[in-house]
Amino acid sequence: MAQPIWITPAGSLGSYPYGYLISLSVLAQPVSPAASISYILLSGTLPDILSLNTNTGYITGTPTLVLQDTTTVFTIRATDNLGNIRDRTFSMLISGSALPQFTTPGGILLSTIDSVWTQLQIEYTDPDSSIPAIVELQEGTIPPGLEINYEGLIQGYPNPPLSEERLPIVTTLATSTLASDDYVYCLTVSGVSPGRPVYFTGDTISTISPGQVYYVKEVDTTLNAFSISVSQNGSTFALSDDVGIMSVTLPDTSIGSPTIRSYNFVLRLVSRLGNTTQSYSITVINQNLSVSQGGPGNPPNTRPPTLLNTRPLVINPPDTDIYYGYYLLPPVPPNQNAEIGTAQSDNYFAFKLIGYDFDSNDLSYICSGLPTGITYDSTTGWITGTPILSLPGINNYRFTAQAVKTGRENIGSAVFNFGFDLALDIVGDITWITSTNLGTVFNGTPSTLKVLAESDVDLQYRVDSGTLPPNLILLENGEITGIVANQPTDVFLEGETSTDFTFTIQAYSLSEFLIASSMAFNFINSFTL
Repeated sequence: MAQPIWITPAGSLGSYPYGYLISLSVLAQPVSPAASISYILLSGTLPDILSLNTNTGYITGTPTLVLQDTTTVFTIRATDNLGNIRDRTFSMLISGSALPQFTTPGGILLSTIDSVWTQLQIEYTDPDSSIPAIVELQEGTIPPGLEINYEGLIQGYPNPPLSEERLPIVTTLATSTLASDDYVYCLTVSGVSPGRPVYFTGDTISTISPGQVYYVKEVDTTLNAFSISVSQNGSTFALSDDVGIMSVTLPDTSIGSPTIRSYNFVLRLVSRLGNTTQSYSITVINQNLSVSQGGPGNPPNTRPPTLLNTRPLVINPPDTDIYYGYYLLPPVPPNQNAEIGTAQSDNYFAFKLIGYDFDSNDLSYICSGLPTGITYDSTTGWITGTPILSLPGINNYRFTAQAVKTGRENIGSAVFNFGFDLALDIVGDITWITSTNLGTVFNGTPSTLKVLAESDVDLQYRVDSGTLPPNLILLENGEITGIVANQPTDVFLEGETSTDFTFTIQAYSLSEFLIASSMAFNFINSFTL
């Protein structure tokens, strides 16, 4: 009897990336009088998760993560229906994963005045989602008042940068500049030190602007020269080759003088696939720094206060904070409602506005839109009372709040929006009874799937996002009904394959529109011939 004839050439079946569905076939042809072929894996192994269909010769599956290019070699035996066999050896390469990478470009992230809400997300790619990468501060410092978490979120209120030394006035004469080292060459640099503000007067040399405040970057006492930057600790200011005479003045600097400061730091992205780094900087300008020195020139004690309820000083307020229970996180913009929760009618209600003033001034509070039965204390920020509903149900109330400097109401925080529900004889909680995994359905059979949730009000159900498989619909009572389609996707499927479907269903109350809960479900549509 003649052996089967292999149609698929021996050797490599190709290179494939991990994480993507593979569907390929090996094919052998029977020799008459044989009429059919079956296949078995004789030796070696297929890449992880992949499987061989013994009837069709299809190799399918989604290969798992590999840390480097991985080649597997295996032998498949083709057997015809008369028992004749022929073996052939193949190989497949699964390509290794790429390293995680920062996608937020390096360099200057932000230039901002102090004491304003700051929220920056450092973006990055993470090929291995099974064990998330983490972001670490490798070297340098981020501005005090800001912090960074393991997800790369930089958040907080930058502290006012201050010049902390007290140094006398220094004067000298500049005679030339060089492009090769970006140095200002002087008669002497005695008393010149890094970080000090400096300005120049007289005839212009190179690109130095007379009267503009710069900052000493580096000093070379051997050459009697120094470099400059436009902000404290900022990048070196580029100069050209030039000669002339300019008066150089380093004004006396007092402890605590407002200044501009650049903070340079290196972040490291840590993953089991490998690590990578990126350098960044953030510049903070003291609000009280004069306009002539590059600041906004705001008078002392004019920094707007804020409410910390939705924008705390730290990313995760500690539970030792006496107002810990009054933070509403994650942060939302002031013009969006921060939801306090549900209060019960005829029960005492209390909520604390957490005001904060960056100049340590006294604060007062202004509220608007509070429901009947609730008042606020303009001195303490406490909102209290016993609200009452006349009929069973749940009502939603919204109000605004603002912190202002006492006696100077024109200097205040943004207007923050808050909301809470008030309930009478209804709790409104929804508990899902059905597991997120609905199981498996087979093509051509009636669906018996159903979702179920419990509440103290009647519930109905609707698809919130995603789509059900063809031919299936969700009824208001939670039943997923219909005859499962023979082909559940737009792509023709071979036999013995499965398709995952994921969608979100919302349980809701028709009578109480505030009561609703959504949950994601998935099930497997198994296709057989």
